[in-house]
Formats: sequence, structure tokens, C-alpha cells
Amino acid sequence: MIPIGQSDNDGTFGPLVLLVFTALVIGGIFWRSKRKKTLRDRWAARQGVLLLEFEERSLMRGPFWWRTGRGQVVYRILAQSPDGQTASGWLKLGGWPFGLFIDAAEVRWDDQKPQAPGFPVIFPGEQNPEPPDYSRRN
Repeated sequence: MIPIGQSDNDGTFGPLVLLVFTALVIGGIFWRSKRKKTLRDRWAARQGVLLLEFEERSLMRGPFWWRTGRGQVVYRILAQSPDGQTASGWLKLGGWPFGLFIDAAEVRWDDQKPQAPGFPVIFPGEQNPEPPDYSRRN
């Protein structure tokens, strides 16, 4: 029986916990790095493109700035198709809510027009549509 105010800990428990925690953090960093590369390369292979340039973006996430979870990764990319054409865009890896644990990739090319939002939004440069004439009723 241990008297009150004393413990049977000989002082090795604290350093052991610190060692295990440090190993988990370092292992997580290495896993994340390898997983990003795997998902990026797998996406390029499935699309049949060669990634000429890619840069991970933490703050400036382009079209994904609002819809990117903490565990997801966004790249600015320059890709080349088999016929030699190049295109630049944004590549988002991982899914919500489990980040890189989900095998997902989404790309937005720079020349891709944004999808029109729902009614009644009018884009700059578009003509205002004529309002319907409700004065004539059947």
C-alpha cells in the first residue's frame, strides 16, 4: 500500500510519455508528407497529365479558399497533357471532414468559367434581362 501523498512512480513515466508523443508527432508529419505526394501523383496519373510545376498553398488557396478544411491540401499546378498542351490551375487533395485520410482530388483550371450562381445574380458585363410584363393578363 502506498502512503497518501507518495507515488510508486520512479520518474520514468513522464519521459516515456514525452517520447511516445514526440514519436507520434514526427510520424504524423512524415505520413502527411508522403500521403500528399501519393494523392498528387495518383491524380496526375489518372488524368494522364504530367505535373510540370506544383506549389503547396497554405494561405492563398485560389478558388478553394473558403471550402478547404484544415486537413486538406491545395496546390497551384502547371500540368502538361500527352499532346503537349499546358494548363494551370488549382488542385485540392483530401476530403471533408477527414482530410488526407479520404482519397479525393478536385481541380479547377484557370480557363474554366465559374459556375453561375442561382437566380437573380447578374454577372458584370451581362445585359440586364427585361423584367416580365405583368400588365397583360389572360
